[in-house]
Amino acid sequence: MIKIKKLVADKFKQLKELEIVFPARGSFLIEGLNESGKSTLFEAIYFGLFGEALVTEAGTRRALVDLIDYHSKYAYLELQVEVRERILTISRTINRDSSNQWKLEIGDEEITKNNPVNERLMLELGLDGDALLNSCFVEQKKLEKLEGLTKPEREKSLMKLLNLDRLLELEYKFKVKREEEKDLQSKQQKLEWAKLKNIDLPKIMDEKNKTDFKLEIINLLKLNQKIDDEKINIKRLVKSINLLQPQKVEKELKVQRLEELKKTQNYLEKLGFNLTQIKEQETEIEAIKKQIEELDALSEKIPAKEKLITDILILGKRLARINKLEDNLKLEKENIISLDKELGQVEKVKSNIAVEEAKQKQKEGHLNSLMDKENVLGQRLKLINEKEALENWRWAKHTLEGIEVINQKEKEIQTQKTIKEEEKNKARSLYKKKLFAGLGLLTISVIISLLGGSGIIGLIMWLITLLIVGIGVIYIKKTRDIIHRLVLKLRELEDEILRLEGQRQSTKVQQSHHLGEQDETRLVEYEAQLLKLNLPLPEGIHEADTLITNLSAGLEGVISEEIKENYSKITREIAGLQGAIASSKGIIENYKNESNYLNEPKILQDKERAVLRRDKLIQIINKFKPKLQQKVKGLDLVLDRERLLGEYNKLKTEVKRDFQDTSKKDQLLQKVAERNSIINNFTSEMNTIYASTTQISRGLTLKDYERLKNKILGEIKMLQEETTFHELKDLQSKIDAYRGEISLREKTLKALEVETQKFSHKAVKSLKYTSVRLQDEAELLKQKEDVEAKIGYLKTHLDKLCRELHLENVTLEVAACEKEVIDLEQALKIRTYAEQILSNARNNMVAKVLPNTIRNMQKILPLLTCDRYHDAEITDDYKIRVWDERAMRLCAKNIFSGGTKDQFSLALRIAFAISTLPEERGISPSFIFLDEPLSSFDVERSQALIYLLTKGEIMQAFDQIFVISHSQILDQSLFNYYIKMDNGKITEHNLG
Repeated sequence: MIKIKKLVADKFKQLKELEIVFPARGSFLIEGLNESGKSTLFEAIYFGLFGEALVTEAGTRRALVDLIDYHSKYAYLELQVEVRERILTISRTINRDSSNQWKLEIGDEEITKNNPVNERLMLELGLDGDALLNSCFVEQKKLEKLEGLTKPEREKSLMKLLNLDRLLELEYKFKVKREEEKDLQSKQQKLEWAKLKNIDLPKIMDEKNKTDFKLEIINLLKLNQKIDDEKINIKRLVKSINLLQPQKVEKELKVQRLEELKKTQNYLEKLGFNLTQIKEQETEIEAIKKQIEELDALSEKIPAKEKLITDILILGKRLARINKLEDNLKLEKENIISLDKELGQVEKVKSNIAVEEAKQKQKEGHLNSLMDKENVLGQRLKLINEKEALENWRWAKHTLEGIEVINQKEKEIQTQKTIKEEEKNKARSLYKKKLFAGLGLLTISVIISLLGGSGIIGLIMWLITLLIVGIGVIYIKKTRDIIHRLVLKLRELEDEILRLEGQRQSTKVQQSHHLGEQDETRLVEYEAQLLKLNLPLPEGIHEADTLITNLSAGLEGVISEEIKENYSKITREIAGLQGAIASSKGIIENYKNESNYLNEPKILQDKERAVLRRDKLIQIINKFKPKLQQKVKGLDLVLDRERLLGEYNKLKTEVKRDFQDTSKKDQLLQKVAERNSIINNFTSEMNTIYASTTQISRGLTLKDYERLKNKILGEIKMLQEETTFHELKDLQSKIDAYRGEISLREKTLKALEVETQKFSHKAVKSLKYTSVRLQDEAELLKQKEDVEAKIGYLKTHLDKLCRELHLENVTLEVAACEKEVIDLEQALKIRTYAEQILSNARNNMVAKVLPNTIRNMQKILPLLTCDRYHDAEITDDYKIRVWDERAMRLCAKNIFSGGTKDQFSLALRIAFAISTLPEERGISPSFIFLDEPLSSFDVERSQALIYLLTKGEIMQAFDQIFVISHSQILDQSLFNYYIKMDNGKITEHNLG
């Protein structure tokens, strides 16, 4: 088992001159505020074990310089652990400017170099840092670390935690190496090469030769048959061509007549089209000439419109000036009204200033009166406070002295009670002894008397017996009386103790009334209060009484509560009046600022100027506006700027459009010329057509052309144009195809005759008596294909094996190769079986971890969640599913709240740690670290976790349990040991 014995750290992050010796068993609570060094203790132990940092600024565990205090050049750490009843002392020094130094001491053995130290520690501990972090080192805010591991990472941790390294070494020893597999493969390939070369290949070659000869005979038979078929087909094709020749001549004559008719038809269509186009161009020329006449009339109206536009522009500018003058007039009138309002505001501000100044004077007089009263009441209140402070001190002192007397008396009575109880117990013991002795004597006497018979001796024996009985009864009665007196005395002592306890409780009630259930602490506070009031501390209760009597003389007839209430009331009134006076001053100042801002002389001056400007504007408008109205009326327009602007834009647009239209005249003249040119072109084309044919006369009308076209179309239809052309084309295609086929068959025939000469004499000779048939060809070809494929594969494979095994010019015997293969296969088979046995054993051990984890988690989960959740399932990839009674099914962890998810993850981590660290391993960690496990727990579930840590499953599984917490709700008494930290140092602990 691995236990933490001692930790020494200096300048390791914020840890300073720290030394802790940990007991071998118990629960440890490590408390402190944030950044007090709690989690650094956690990291220090991890660093001491593995020489790695948990987190650094560089983001890697190797950046150890981040572990040094910012203001230091080095950090020192010493960790002492117990492993298998041996003490390992690890010393690590991190230097900022030089190399780091590690040292390991195991008994008398000392290891100093860094890498050897880490390697030896790994060997002694039997696990690495990742394995520890995945089990019994639960980092802050990394509860889900185990669930986030990949399968290879989790298996690697399990191998370390379960101490299966030796088993892996045996597996590796028995495992068949790649070289041995290659050796077996090489021997198997040599055996294969020998069999292929000496047995398989010669047999298949002979089979191929027989198949090739049969196929040669079949090819010769097929060739002779093809020659006969070609000769017959050539004769058939020649006969077919002779039958088609007369039909072809007839069709060619019809085609010639159709071509002449089509040519004439095209001429007629062109002539008709040209005549139509000429008429259309002449019609368009007439329309264009009318447009030119309309444009000439339009150009004559443009000068009048331009003059009207100029007049409207002048009127618009004049009207704009008049409108601007009217707008200015309106602004001046509004300005005059505004200035009148400002003058009224000036008068109002003057009145407000006078009112506020009068109120302020009244408030200041009342304030002076209240301050005089406050001074008088303050003097009396000071005497009252001094008297109350002395009375409180006297009561506290008196109560403490009374309790001390009672305690002393109680101790004396308790001592007497103890003595009397001892006497009572001794008396009871003596009573029992004497009682048993008397009974014994009585019994002996009775026996003796019975033995004495009925004579004198018997009578004497009976008398002696009676005497002994009487003495015994008297002695027992006296002993009982002594015990009874002792019991009564004890009862009296107990009653005295009860009476004293009553006095003690009564004194404590008075003490609680005056001291708030505190004694010495409250007395110190009252003494500080007396010093604060400049009163000397009394030497005793008598002096305090004298001081209180003197103070009471000055307060005769004064009610303290009334004085306090009046003083508090006057103080509040003074504060209220002071605030009201300050507010009133601010209001007066604001009014004065407003009055200065308004500036009455300037306002009067501005108003006079505004009235002059208003009168001048009215005079100008009345002079020019009637003239403008008369001018507008003469042009038949309206005196409105918007309407004048609309009329102006309208006329301007019309003139612009008229100019654009008149500019089109040249374009129209150009169009006339273009259309005359088109007419000339069509006329020239028609003359050319007339010159090309004698079947069409000049001067025909469109109707004549249509009639002539219909006549030609009738004749074309009668000759069946499409059918004739198609039939002629088909006849020619057939004749060409027959001729082409004849040419090809003649070439094929010559080629076949040449090919017959290539066959062997043996094949030609065998034709007369062979049993081979043409229908056997498919089967023979299949046989040949299979045989050639086998030969190709064998040759390729033989060449490949020859190159790989370097077998050029080498002869191998099949039997010798076969014996080598059998011997090596047997040896490797035995080793493979041994390796499988070891692997199965290892896998069975690893496979038990998950069921054990589930079983442990189902024990922990109800306790940790206050019996809210009971059943849980962990998948093969360590994902948590919990039975939710509300949903009546197993639910994935991610649907629960953040705090509940943390509790599930913590339950998994603890269950996994317990399952992977069994006692029988001997070197498993006997400690568990939990860094801030309660960060997302409520009070009830925090208490459940504390129970698990201090009394439940976790306490039973681990010897040392470390809990780091910044919360102050944890009860220290629940833990065996506690450590409080601040600023990297231990401020309080109970480690001994």
